[in-house]
Amino acid sequence: MTAGGQATAAARLGVLLDGTIYGMQPRGGVSRYVSDLVTQLAARDELEVMLHVPRRLLQPPPAARNVTVCRDADFKPWRVAERYNSWRLRGRCRRRRIRVFHSLFYTPSPIGPAGVVLTVYDMLHERHPEWLPDPETTARKAAAIRAADLIVTISNQTRDDLVGLAGIPAERVRVIYPGVNPVFAEPVCAGDPAAVCRRLGLEGPFWLHVGPRGFYKNFGTLLRAFLEVARRGDGFLVLVGGEPSLAPAEADAASKAGCAGRILRLPFVDDRELCGLYSAAAGLASCSRGEGFGLPLLEAMTAGCPVIASDIPVFREVLGDAGLFADPLDSAAVARRLAESLDPQVRRDCIAAGRARSPQFTWERTMTGYVNAYRSVLHGT
Repeated sequence: MTAGGQATAAARLGVLLDGTIYGMQPRGGVSRYVSDLVTQLAARDELEVMLHVPRRLLQPPPAARNVTVCRDADFKPWRVAERYNSWRLRGRCRRRRIRVFHSLFYTPSPIGPAGVVLTVYDMLHERHPEWLPDPETTARKAAAIRAADLIVTISNQTRDDLVGLAGIPAERVRVIYPGVNPVFAEPVCAGDPAAVCRRLGLEGPFWLHVGPRGFYKNFGTLLRAFLEVARRGDGFLVLVGGEPSLAPAEADAASKAGCAGRILRLPFVDDRELCGLYSAAAGLASCSRGEGFGLPLLEAMTAGCPVIASDIPVFREVLGDAGLFADPLDSAAVARRLAESLDPQVRRDCIAAGRARSPQFTWERTMTGYVNAYRSVLHGT
């Protein structure tokens, strides 16, 4: 056994993890978080981990050792399949002494009496229904919140929203920050920026935007800011993941500014390639108007990349004094921050501050927090 403990199989705490997200999201922040969580929990000797996934998957769960994956059977009639899957899952949980259910996407416990831990990522649906009109998700979340013995949020901002908007007693909520994948601190992040630019065909500095660009992500402000900077000199904008193309209005604006060729979209990249992009970029930019955390900001900070970010509470919570903040509704202010990130001294200061801060976000701390949460729902503490 590892240094984590000498627990026997009988003494381990059995936890059933909710893998619903793998049937709902091909890629995204939640599925990424869940995959990292599954992998890290699997390494804890004191836990017996099961992962329940739906019959139809949009992406495979992680191939983590020491995790029993229970995938629902897929056959017709569906009602018979549902009864069979419920019966089979309950039996497997009894045999493995599963005592805690961890709901990771507002799923009710499928195994009857058990301690229930719920992770809530954000309260954007509730705070801004005009951004995300999704009454079904809102209703599922509300039901899951009512049923949970303990609620975990990934930021103080989300905890405060949960207490204020849902009226949840503060003692039922714990903040457990996400950890950052260690790959973003590896030597690959100190690679040759010029080589990255040559491989991408870029003849000058570039800024990154990582992930979706619609709704509250407020990409339009970043685009206007970039076009203002690009018209005055060199510079490229590299979009990683997210929507397959610019919206028509965005493409038209880039074309009119003569900068359409300065916007490069990359599809999904693995963590090592993303790490290299962070290290070579002039900065990561996010003009989001609201978030539950901001994982790309943490990754960039760890990889030694300056971060230009919306001046919103949750980004202040993640970045501390390591960010270049701007009003997310002021494209001129964002443009000034983009230009500022090209200054060598500003870059050095941002990188130093970010690398000093990122060790606060480790998966070891995250896992310790979750193991304590699992134990507390069993012992009522």
